Amino acid sequence: MATKSGLSPRELAVLEHLSRGLRVPAIAKRMGLSAHTVRIYLRRAQKKLSAATPTQATVIAVRRKLI
Repeated sequence: MATKSGLSPRELAVLEHLSRGLRVPAIAKRMGLSAHTVRIYLRRAQKKLSAATPTQATVIAVRRKLI
């Protein structure tokens, strides 16, 4: 289910963890997901936010007060 931002709760959670400095393996472990699945969520979030990189997606999410 997408939120008002168009991002799913999982995509937002992954961006939140990324914003706190966690890397994909650590995010995967915390969320009980595979690293591959975390990367998929990151790619989807990047696309939805029109970001070139996961870092840029995180910055956009913070600026829009999504996370």
